Amino acid sequence: MIFNLQVGTGINIDSNDNTIINNFIAATGNFEGVRGLIIDRNIIKGNTIVNAGREGINLISLPRLGTSDDNEILDNTIISSKTEGISIGGKRNVIRGNTINQSGENGIAVGRFTGLISEGVIIKDNSITNSNEYGIVIGSANNAVVIGNTLAGNTDGPIDNQGTDTVFADNVPNQM
Repeated sequence: MIFNLQVGTGINIDSNDNTIINNFIAATGNFEGVRGLIIDRNIIKGNTIVNAGREGINLISLPRLGTSDDNEILDNTIISSKTEGISIGGKRNVIRGNTINQSGENGIAVGRFTGLISEGVIIKDNSITNSNEYGIVIGSANNAVVIGNTLAGNTDGPIDNQGTDTVFADNVPNQM
């Protein structure tokens, strides 16, 4: 259990091939619940993140340095993150089965801030409610798949798609 962090990220991932599972992270000051910078093949599963000072989960990609690829963000509960519930940039990442409520900005954001194109991200079977902006934002991304998500009470709407060749299916409410 990680609680009342005022000086740092709840869990910082700085290598590849990790499993971050079944943690409780709360009150992270001005920092993320879980953060990874240019990381690959990690599983972030079954964590509960409450009152993150920034993103609940943030996997970062940076121009000229690299992307965060082939990660799985599964079955997490994220409540009251200050910015995004989940923010990610990279290739072939899977965001599935998460419950996100009361994000200060968007529930899930893909390719929004990195200046790189995200590719082939799958966003499936998530419940995203009461975000102050959109439930899901697809920014600079190609071939994202957004399927089977439940989106309700998100102030700006369910989905903002700025990506290319995004596939939508079976989202509630239906989008595109």
